[in-house]
Amino acid sequence: MKSFRSLLLPVLGLLLLFGQGGCITQSVPVSQYTLVPLAREPLASTRELPGLLLVGPVQLPPYIDGPGIVTRTGDSRINRSSRHFWAGPLDTVVRDTLAADLSRLLDSSLVAPWPGPRFGDPALQVEITLLSFIGEPGAEFTCEAIWSLGDTQARQMLRRRTFRTVLPLDDPGYETYARTGSQALHQLAREIARAVIASERP
Repeated sequence: MKSFRSLLLPVLGLLLLFGQGGCITQSVPVSQYTLVPLAREPLASTRELPGLLLVGPVQLPPYIDGPGIVTRTGDSRINRSSRHFWAGPLDTVVRDTLAADLSRLLDSSLVAPWPGPRFGDPALQVEITLLSFIGEPGAEFTCEAIWSLGDTQARQMLRRRTFRTVLPLDDPGYETYARTGSQALHQLAREIARAVIASERP
């Protein structure tokens, strides 16, 4: 009887310990955030696109590529959150947000995220390389990118530009962080939309 009790007590202790560990793990909240298109109306002087406009691919710097949202502390230190995540791969979230914004700004359904619909025949393509997409809570959010607009049928580059915007980031919350990132992408989308419109002028 003693041997049975001596085995039973440690087993019950381990089960209790694992049970508490599971409860602790499950109680840690995990939040996901996405970027949203902010365009509400088309730009002036828009007209129908000559064909499908593909948006992407989007290239990311390695230090912000990953599920955990990355913030900056000072000039050289970054922090990756273990509880706050983007709602999908960041390059995909950025690509889809830009495509939706451009579709509204150009007032066209001929805008699609790369690689586009099957059997589509793209006429234009925007490729984006993000150099920076990071903020320091309580300070500012910086978005830097190099983007190019190409004529896929003529195999010709029409525009290649560098974009940079710095927005205030006074609120340290992650919802504000994602909203500010959306504002930065909206500014980028407006710049690209103007280039698309200019490229179609006779």
